[in-house]
Amino acid sequence: MEDDDELRALESTLTQILSVVSVAESLPIAVNNASHHRALLRQLRDAAYEAEDLLDEFGYLLLRAKVESKIMVLLSPPLADKFRHKLKKILKKLDRVNASAERLLHVRDEMLNLLLERDSQTGLVVSVIGDGGVGKTTLAQIVYNDWRGADRFDLRMWVCVSENFDLSRLTREILLSACDDANGCLLNLDKLQEQLKKRVASKRFLLVLDDVWNDERIEEWENKDRWRKLLAPLRFGGRGSKIIVTTRLKMVARMLDAENSIHLKGLGEDDFWLLFKKHAFGSAQHNENSELQEVGKQIAEKLQGSPLGAKVVGGILNTQMSVENWKRVLRSPTWDGIMPVLRLSYRNLPSHLQRCFAYCSIFPKDWKFEPDSLIYMWMGQGFLRPEEGSNTRMEEVGRIYFFDLLSRSFFQILEHNYTTYYVMHDMIHDLAQSVSKEECFRIEGSNAQKIPSTVRHLSINTDVLTQLEKVCELKNLRTLAFFCYDHFVPSHVFKELRSIRVLDLTGCDMERLPKTVGRLIHLRYLALCSTLATLPSSLCRLYNLQVLNTSKWCWFGRFPQNMNKLCNLRHLNVTSGFISQIAAIGRLTSLQGLAEFHVQRKKGHKIVELKDMNELRESLEIKNLENVKSKAEAVEAKLNQKQHIRSLRLEWGSSMKVKNTHCFLLYAILRLRDAKS
Repeated sequence: MEDDDELRALESTLTQILSVVSVAESLPIAVNNASHHRALLRQLRDAAYEAEDLLDEFGYLLLRAKVESKIMVLLSPPLADKFRHKLKKILKKLDRVNASAERLLHVRDEMLNLLLERDSQTGLVVSVIGDGGVGKTTLAQIVYNDWRGADRFDLRMWVCVSENFDLSRLTREILLSACDDANGCLLNLDKLQEQLKKRVASKRFLLVLDDVWNDERIEEWENKDRWRKLLAPLRFGGRGSKIIVTTRLKMVARMLDAENSIHLKGLGEDDFWLLFKKHAFGSAQHNENSELQEVGKQIAEKLQGSPLGAKVVGGILNTQMSVENWKRVLRSPTWDGIMPVLRLSYRNLPSHLQRCFAYCSIFPKDWKFEPDSLIYMWMGQGFLRPEEGSNTRMEEVGRIYFFDLLSRSFFQILEHNYTTYYVMHDMIHDLAQSVSKEECFRIEGSNAQKIPSTVRHLSINTDVLTQLEKVCELKNLRTLAFFCYDHFVPSHVFKELRSIRVLDLTGCDMERLPKTVGRLIHLRYLALCSTLATLPSSLCRLYNLQVLNTSKWCWFGRFPQNMNKLCNLRHLNVTSGFISQIAAIGRLTSLQGLAEFHVQRKKGHKIVELKDMNELRESLEIKNLENVKSKAEAVEAKLNQKQHIRSLRLEWGSSMKVKNTHCFLLYAILRLRDAKS
């Protein structure tokens, strides 16, 4: 009884501290810059993390006892005493801490004319120059997606450069953008350039190099020389090929020998007001409010013609349609430049959106976000909180969060090769990095310095770092994502990841997953690299795991035997052949996707496994139905309770019993149809 009271006290105090953190983070910048305030906020966060870990550890022990039928182990004196000691220690710490606390059209046509002139003699490079947020990337996207350009060029490519120039990385990304070659990460620079040269040879191409900077640490001739090396293979492209470069710096245009440049400035007063109104007012009803209009014009004047400012600030105002709220924004002292304005917009986000947005800083600039993957990572961190009493799925809550950020212009839509991606404007990404710098960190290029102990979310996008444990305290990490890291992750690293929730190994080069992965009791999200050849049986002890992702190139032979023990698994994104190996898959009652189910006659693979899998949704294909023995067996699958299935495909093999099982399944499907109607 005493332990129950202390657990409830822990949850209650944790809730209070999270509320204090939320309020503290929303305080004005002047307060946030005070060193004592930052220190207190750090203490609050640390205490909250420890409390969450302890509650999660207790939940894991309960799951383990349930799955392994070892409730007596959970109640054994050594384990109970150890847990009780941790509980009392953290409660004291929490108490201690708690007590202390759209004008682009004519410019588009100008650029298109430069790009589309047949047998153009105007040079290879066209630069777009302007301040941050003025619309350079937007203009490049419009031109890139214009149907006239699509018909004109044999090949179109888009790469974000940003401040970390890496010759191999950029060559690789240009090549991957050109041909989606899955083996691009395995090639050295010479082979990459050779492949790129072959790919563009005699083809008229369009390449966008977005957000190009000049490296002030080296001489101008060195900058120019490495750009010469990068562009060398592209000079074998067909006549009329073009490279669009977006940059804030005139010297970049000179360095790349751009013969034509388009200089973008802020919108004129009338055009800017039209853009601002579109995002701030939205509906005609509010557009007629004269007092809002007057305050809106004063805010628009302070944005100094910045299209990005109009979108972001306008989007925030649109969610607070009252004169009082708008005047509060107007009175804000932070109007000196676009970044303070963006920070103001961030502070006006609800706290749940602030957390989700800040987390995105672990991704490289110009990352093409897939909403589902990002939402699964948010879910793994516990950022998704359905309203009290709501039955809304966490995934749906995540989609609401994502598209709320999109509507406020914290994400933008990018159309590339007839596919829709979501990206962050480079200044929005800078904002995410700025507001999350104590907790989120990216290692890129040669940036492998010692990482602050406050960092909880880390991503790696470099081959330079070989000993991760030397630059950061692994025990504190809740996210570790390897986007490009051609190395093996040793077993002792997994041992140290005591608090990890999200582990993305997709960029690694490793054939075996260490057995120590089974110690990651808090793990919710695991993405595996394509080079894995085997999986350890300890994987099946990850009882908190919600998402398991693999590459379509991944081929690790077989799943471990006890995959059905992953009782919280919601998404198993692997090729269908692997799923059919899982015996007694029906125990995975939280699973939401099952592309194929192969019916067998042996225990654990019969159609009855579908009985309790009522969270399945979208499409389901049931194969080998000749192995269903009777009408009773078909009905026991309870297809009529699969309310979220939109598409059902049935497949029989060759058998004399096809006619009978055909009738059994039709009976079950008729019941499914009746239930839905």
